[in-house]
Amino acid sequence: MKAVAVVGNPKTASRTHDAAERLAADLGFDCEVLEVATLGSGLLGRGDPEVTAVVERVRFADIVIAASPTYKGTYTGPLKIILDRFPTATGLADQVALPLMLGAAKTRAAE
Repeated sequence: MKAVAVVGNPKTASRTHDAAERLAADLGFDCEVLEVATLGSGLLGRGDPEVTAVVERVRFADIVIAASPTYKGTYTGPLKIILDRFPTATGLADQVALPLMLGAAKTRAAE
């Protein structure tokens, strides 16, 4: 089975990227990781060939991991923008989609 992780962290090489790879490995899948942050301004326009290629790689995967850090209780804007590129009715039809959300805890210094 082919797995693809779409990482919506605005920074590359993030904990979100690592967590997506670990999830795929724990489930026994080799996984291609696609970082939305590497798409740059092409993500905002229509018809960018790199964005189109990413969407096609995701559409032909058996397993899709949508990974994002949690910002204000939801996923990131870059992840939403790439997910909006999929057709509404058939976007991820016949695929297993696994959402992966990461949160960070702020710790207090010992008082």
